[in-house]
Amino acid sequence: MMYEYFENLGKCAGWDIQYVVDDMETLFDSFLNGDIDIMGSTGYSEGMDEYADYPSLSSGFDYTCLVVQNDNIDITSGDLTSLDNKTVAISSTQEKNGKEKVLEDFCDSNQIHLDIKIYESHLDYFNALKTERRI
Repeated sequence: MMYEYFENLGKCAGWDIQYVVDDMETLFDSFLNGDIDIMGSTGYSEGMDEYADYPSLSSGFDYTCLVVQNDNIDITSGDLTSLDNKTVAISSTQEKNGKEKVLEDFCDSNQIHLDIKIYESHLDYFNALKTERRI
């Protein structure tokens, strides 16, 4: 959806659009350094409003998923109690963007206790998951 939007915007504005694909940390760094002019599909972040000119109208919605490994039989989809006393990994970028607070609020409202571990990047917590088999 964002691709079609940018393609049409580029045609109307006469822009030569070049797409950059990378992890979010690298993309945000490139955006802040001025190497990327426009980023699509980024959610509002209070910390980023100092650097980014967010639109006044919403362009969609945002949701967060908790992902488990295929062979995990301890956590069951739809059974929130199976999340109790589990460990969840998030990146420092997710923490800065308020995902830790969203997760804590979700847990509080559902009487779930989670141990939230914050890793510098998505790659760091994927590596921790591979080596520790559990985060």
